[in-house]
Amino acid sequence: MKKLIRKYNSRNINKYNYHYKLKNIMWPPAPKQILIALNISADKVVNNIDKIALEENYLSIINYNKISNLEWSVLLLEDRRFFEHSGLEIIRSILRTIRRILSFKRIGGISTIEQQIVRTILDDRRRNISRKLRESVIANAINYRVKKIDILRSYLSIAYTGYKLKGADSASLMIFGKKAIDLSESQADLIASLLVYPVPKAIYMRKDKILPLNDCQEIINITNNYSPIWSKNIKRRMLYAAHLRGNSIKPSYEIY
Repeated sequence: MKKLIRKYNSRNINKYNYHYKLKNIMWPPAPKQILIALNISADKVVNNIDKIALEENYLSIINYNKISNLEWSVLLLEDRRFFEHSGLEIIRSILRTIRRILSFKRIGGISTIEQQIVRTILDDRRRNISRKLRESVIANAINYRVKKIDILRSYLSIAYTGYKLKGADSASLMIFGKKAIDLSESQADLIASLLVYPVPKAIYMRKDKILPLNDCQEIINITNNYSPIWSKNIKRRMLYAAHLRGNSIKPSYEIY
C-alpha cells in the first residue's frame, strides 16, 4: 500500500513540475528577445563574410578592376537589381510568387543574393514564414554593414554548386580546368546556372572520364548521357543568360 502511495505522489509531483514549466515558457517571445537574436545572427553573417574575404579561394574569383564574367552572369540570372535594392525586393517577390502560383510552377527563385548568403551561412533550410522573415530582416541589416561587391563575392565563394562542390571556383576547376576569374561569358553562364541546378552525383562520379572540357556545348552533349534532365536545364539556363546579357548593361565596379 505504501508503494502505491509513493508512486501516486511521484506522478503528481512530475505532473505539477510539467505544468509549472509550461507556465514559464514565453510565447510569443518579447520584442527585445527577437531583436537580440536577430542581431546575433546578423553579426554571425557579417563575421563570416569578413572571414571568407581572407581565404585563398576568394582571391581566385575576383577582379579588383571590374565585374568579372562570372559575377555578371550570376547577377543576370539571380538578382539583376542587386546593386539597386537594399537586400529586399518585397513587391517584386510577391508579384513573382503570384505569377508562379497561377502558372502552377514551384514557388522559388524569389530571394535576393543577400537572402541567399544569409541562408547559406546560417544553414537554415526550414520552409516556413518565420524563417523567411528572419532571413529578410538579416539580409536588409547586412546590406548596410557590408559592401555589395563583398556580399556577392563571398556568396560565390561558399555557394553550393554540386555534389561535393563548394563555391564557384571548385566547380570551374572541375568542369573547365581553370579558375573562375578566367571564364568566358558562355562558361560563366554555365557555372552561374549551377546555383539553381547543381552538378548531380552522376556527373561528379564520372568527372575524371568526361571533364574538364572547354566547349560548353560539348559538355552539355556528353553529360546528357548521364543526367539528361540536368543537361537540359543547364542549356535552357545558359540561353536565358545570353538573352538577358543582350538587353542589359554590365555594371561598373568603380561605383560600388
